Parts: sequence; C-alpha cells; structure tokens
Amino acid sequence: MNDTGATQCADALIEGWAACSISNTGDAAPAPRQDARFGRDAAAAVGLLTKAGGGAAGFDIAPLDSSGTAITITNGVPASTPSCVHDNVTDLTSERSP
Repeated sequence: MNDTGATQCADALIEGWAACSISNTGDAAPAPRQDARFGRDAAAAVGLLTKAGGGAAGFDIAPLDSSGTAITITNGVPASTPSCVHDNVTDLTSERSP
C-alpha cells in the first residue's frame, strides 16, 4: 500500500502541523503513530528509500507514453506528456485524464 505523502505531523500542543517526534506521534501522544513518521514517507525524508521511478515523499511513479513505454525524466521533467502513470509501489497503472 502506498503512503499518503504526508511530511509533517499533527501536533495537539500547538494545534497545527510540526516536524514529527515521539512527543507528538509516540504511542502515548494525543495523536499516535502518524503516517509522516512511519513507512515510505518517513524513509524518503531521511534518504533511506530507494525508488525505481520518481515522485515526492514516498511515492514512486513512472510516466508512460501511449504504448506503455516509460518516458525519460530529466531534472524532474518528463520528456513528453505522459498518457499513463505507473505506480511502482502498488503496480497499478492509471490513465491520465485530458
């Protein structure tokens, strides 16, 4: 299952978003075990996530052309407009809406 892409955690003490820590996401915290502290998003934030494609946070996607061939990405920009996007985590491919 893919993560949410969350990069910050809810913090009940400041009533807003903050960096994740044991005090705001630990098992004894008001909002424990938040997604941004665990899983693919957290691993990406500290540089421990290997990806086959691109994408922000824990997402790992590859743009595809109309024949299903991966499109080259240079500096985060696809060489052409993708027809589909392949999610390398779930192995699902979604058609791009015009």
